[in-house]
Amino acid sequence: MNSKLPSFANPANLIEHAEPVSAPIPDDLSYEQIADEVIRGKRTLTPPQMRLLIEIYPYYKPKLTAVAHFEGSFAEALEQAIERRANRPPPSLLIEAKPVEPMPASALMKPFPRRRV
Repeated sequence: MNSKLPSFANPANLIEHAEPVSAPIPDDLSYEQIADEVIRGKRTLTPPQMRLLIEIYPYYKPKLTAVAHFEGSFAEALEQAIERRANRPPPSLLIEAKPVEPMPASALMKPFPRRRV
């Protein structure tokens, strides 16, 4: 009786392949150079080294963004923003506060009722 085995039961898949041994990384390489070598397949890192590179790389090579001001200069835009802020009432006046009545101490000494949700 010749039964076909599923692909995961193929004896060839059971052979353990040795992980490539990574050489120490020279001190004169930057993180960007190391990442470039890893991406291009020129360098193999151990799993802990790879996790460290993935975690630390954004701190050494952050994404940069820029905002363009097409109307006037930055100084003019800043002055307009300051004027808008100066003409606005303070935040405390925007909310009409209602007076709060203090609760009697006898009501605070009781256990809180449990509400069913």
